[in-house]
Amino acid sequence: MKTILPNGAVKVRCGAALRKGSASIMIVLMLSLLTIIPVAMMISGRAHQDTGLAVHVAEADNVARAGIIDALAWFRRAGVTGTVGGGYNGSAFFPRFNANPDMRDTLDENIGLVKEYQLNSQKNLWARYEIRRQKDPNLGSVNAALPVDAATNPPNPIDPLAAHDITNLRASAWDLGQGVVWGIESKGYVFQKNTLDPTVAFNKAPNVVLATSRISSEFRRLYMDAPYSEIGNTGAGPAVNAAIITDNADNVRIDGLGRSIIRGGNVPAIGYYTGAGNPTINNPANKEIRGTPTNLTFINGGFDTRSVGTGRFNMWENVFKVEFPDSLVQMADVIANTAVDLPQLYPAMSLVYIRGNADFTPQRPLNGSGILFVGGNMTVTDPKARFDGLICVNGNFSITGVESSIYGRMIVRGTVTVTAPNATDKAEIVYDPGTVTYVRNQIAVYRETKTSVFLYTGLK
Repeated sequence: MKTILPNGAVKVRCGAALRKGSASIMIVLMLSLLTIIPVAMMISGRAHQDTGLAVHVAEADNVARAGIIDALAWFRRAGVTGTVGGGYNGSAFFPRFNANPDMRDTLDENIGLVKEYQLNSQKNLWARYEIRRQKDPNLGSVNAALPVDAATNPPNPIDPLAAHDITNLRASAWDLGQGVVWGIESKGYVFQKNTLDPTVAFNKAPNVVLATSRISSEFRRLYMDAPYSEIGNTGAGPAVNAAIITDNADNVRIDGLGRSIIRGGNVPAIGYYTGAGNPTINNPANKEIRGTPTNLTFINGGFDTRSVGTGRFNMWENVFKVEFPDSLVQMADVIANTAVDLPQLYPAMSLVYIRGNADFTPQRPLNGSGILFVGGNMTVTDPKARFDGLICVNGNFSITGVESSIYGRMIVRGTVTVTAPNATDKAEIVYDPGTVTYVRNQIAVYRETKTSVFLYTGLK
């Protein structure tokens, strides 16, 4: 409404209209809020749900990983060697149930290696992993005691996710059934246990599976055998133990004024594949290359190449059951480019793999045990170096010591130099069967190969 004033001005009244307009705006805003709030709550709830699901999936990944670790421990305890001489592929993997929990391998030996444990008591969250075993394909799947019948009692199928011997696929020098390499699958579950009834399966109501995950891996047995000397085309002859096993004994040199020693004890000091067997001994006083029944022994075969005799083994296959030295890196506890990259405190009783040269000095001392593999040359000038176990050098090796000792066994592809510079110094390499046996029992076992782990994450 508008009014014309005496002076000609126009007065406009719009309060009511504004009030009506404001009321309309408020109604629209309220309606908008009523629409937005549920949507926002739904989005927030979904985000919270997704976060919880992601947590459960991560937990399932960890559970599957725990299964791999437990399976590796079972293989080591059981001393699995394969199925040569009887059994079917996978028969060696057979964890057993026992009523006594302290003697129990598994909750269900019909499935394989099965364990459950609680994750969260307040939320009733539980974990479960399964590593399946291959059931005998020669027996009936309905009733193992009855004859196999294609219609009524078909044979157990080959389970692609069960544990199997895959030696022939990974180790060319070995045959299926020898148990050198195993393929393993672990499935992890996170579930909510909503009943105390032990007869209700983890995946049956009212229990609820929240997430699953699966990891595939491979276990390879690390061997630490003495090489054998081949006999013509008939195969392996006797094992050859020695303080140092090298390609060419003519490339062995002991030097200095002090006690430079290579001692085999009840075995030869040096085992070699090529050369005339004439190591160099400078200043013979206080020097020692001594063993039994001979100081040096010839090994019929090949160090770097497969032998002419059987065409089967080179030195690496002979000793470690690996095709190439680099295969060891897949099983190593510690991997480094040089000795400088190692932890300051040398890892005790470990498989250490150094890709390049290794220089052990007073600043980077050698004081450890286990198996040490050096891909290049190895030089030891640490005056009081000490190592117990097996040292393998793919290049040249030299040690210069004041009070330095290596007990166990050495394998050196290139030259070997042992030097005790002064008359009162000592540098020795001594074959010690007790040390070799202890390291073999501790380290030369089934180990997980690092390049063969695959994670398959799945949701409920």
